[in-house]
Amino acid sequence: MSKCCLFLPLLLLWLCCSRITSGQINGTVILSRFNSTSSSFSSGIVRVYYNGWGNICNDAYFNYVDAVVICHQLGFDSEISYYDSTSGQNTIYGTDYLPTVWQGLDCGGYYLSVSQCFYSTEIDHQCSSNSHDVIVQCSSTKIWDNPFLGMIRLQGGYYSNEGRVELYCNGQWGTICNNGFDSTDANTLCRQLGYDTCVSYTSSSRYNLSQPVWSNDMYSVSGTGCFGDTNACPLQSISNCSSQISLICGESSLSIKYAATKSVCSQVMLNIAYFTGTVP
Repeated sequence: MSKCCLFLPLLLLWLCCSRITSGQINGTVILSRFNSTSSSFSSGIVRVYYNGWGNICNDAYFNYVDAVVICHQLGFDSEISYYDSTSGQNTIYGTDYLPTVWQGLDCGGYYLSVSQCFYSTEIDHQCSSNSHDVIVQCSSTKIWDNPFLGMIRLQGGYYSNEGRVELYCNGQWGTICNNGFDSTDANTLCRQLGYDTCVSYTSSSRYNLSQPVWSNDMYSVSGTGCFGDTNACPLQSISNCSSQISLICGESSLSIKYAATKSVCSQVMLNIAYFTGTVP
């Protein structure tokens, strides 16, 4: 049975989540063209899931940084441009008739997901029109096209917040074994990816499996929230692994914000490589 619990010592409680079979949860984003969505789109009208699918308003608060974060969450390195539906882009992307669910989106720096950003769900009259839906055009370059030692990504899911966990070692992407893997590890990986928490994890073969297997024992670097097992990159693939890990990451119901960025875990892993002699 899939489970994921986040322990909050300051509040003396456990926040436990039930089995979730889809990444369609609050904070999920995807791009739409003529009311069709695809995880392969690098440009389109932004849809965000917040108790149902809707759009983000391109109001006075929305800017370049917010567009970059949306592109990061979708796995792209950066943003090329952003618009609203009054710009004439509806001839390219159509009109999305979903309701506006967010306005006042306010993201910082090089955040990796909109779960880290602040927003309002109280929609004013101007934003209630689909003419102000956010449209982004992302770079075709993926964040992981220039990977660092210990970089992680999710692959094989329909949404960018779900999929098989892959780890970059020895110049090749591989997977993480389920041996000893628990909810603390799942939360660490989701936070490294820019999400508040793990919503669900599974050690089954639900997604297409990938080889090699680079790790069967992991822990986080204290205070960084980054995957930091100094033994994460063995000389050869691990052979005694019965199953591998898939995650669904999302937004905490308590709105805890973790400031993971594109560079923070890269720097941590470069430091680990320097002191241990590990070679990416």
